[in-house]
Amino acid sequence: MDSISNYLRAVLYGSRNDRPRALWRGLVPFLVMLGLTFVGMTVYVSVVGSVVRAWDLPFTRSHDLFVVGLIALGSFGAAFRLAKRIDRREYVEYGLENSCSWWTDLVGGLLIGFGMAAIPSIVGVALGYGEVTEVFRAAAGTGVVVLGAFSLFGLLVNVVGEELLFRSVMLQNFAEGMATRSYPTTGAVTVALVGSSVVFGLYHIVFQGGGGYEGRSLALVISSALFGLVWGIAYMGTGKIALPLGMHLGYNVTNGLVLSIPPMAADATLPTLVVVGAIEEWFWESYALVALRTIVVLGLLFTWLLAVHGRVRIVEDIADPGTTGRASPKATDTAGSAGDDD
Repeated sequence: MDSISNYLRAVLYGSRNDRPRALWRGLVPFLVMLGLTFVGMTVYVSVVGSVVRAWDLPFTRSHDLFVVGLIALGSFGAAFRLAKRIDRREYVEYGLENSCSWWTDLVGGLLIGFGMAAIPSIVGVALGYGEVTEVFRAAAGTGVVVLGAFSLFGLLVNVVGEELLFRSVMLQNFAEGMATRSYPTTGAVTVALVGSSVVFGLYHIVFQGGGGYEGRSLALVISSALFGLVWGIAYMGTGKIALPLGMHLGYNVTNGLVLSIPPMAADATLPTLVVVGAIEEWFWESYALVALRTIVVLGLLFTWLLAVHGRVRIVEDIADPGTTGRASPKATDTAGSAGDDD
């Protein structure tokens, strides 16, 4: 029995006893979130949602986003509390702080996210692939302000939860795990970036798919993983969550409440400022739009990093098992320290 116990401890903790291996620190909170979200969504869809809809109330997608936001608040909140407990980190080590530079990055990220969603759509209209069919579409049912607030709440909670869990927790722990195996900082963070982005893409096909041409399909996995790479690069380049959080939120809000583009524009139920109709449907339903969004956001991101942070860099603290804070992150393009954490 002692040998089995020792084996399990080695698998879970490695050579240290203060916290689990980096792999488990990155995956276990995600799995907890996944389980809680599944239970919450199942109860809502099969029990609460069916009962309430039987009352014939004017439900729209905004109400669903609000409920999804409540479920996400519970599932992501519990997962992050667990992550912090087994990680033994301070909040600043997750890239959270109250400083002028942090809030500047958040605002900059919102603008970049807006550009990521808006610029490719403008290009599509300019090239004749679509046309503006409506300016300000008010959804049916509850008032526009209420629907907008419901939608914004759902989007905000999901984005904050995803960025904390996939970037601050998963990417950082994966990077630490690779660094303890003598990977240089660049290699450790790059492998962690790819791994966390793949998980991010797969997560979306489970809980976020079902709409538009992407549906619950490989296209959704690819686009979500690509965008996860972009959010991760923003996190790698600053060591803080503000920039990727702003980019992710700006993109989602623009696509949800500012722009409605094909193929979802025809049956959009959210209040929207600009509705675009398709002339050439292939553009709006192809990887061309995904590629254009990726190119645009990377160009805007690198421009921001160069203009505001002075260079495109990898913050070495992300892969440093001995990190004690992010108040003054160091940057490097070469090697990070290795330990016996994993």
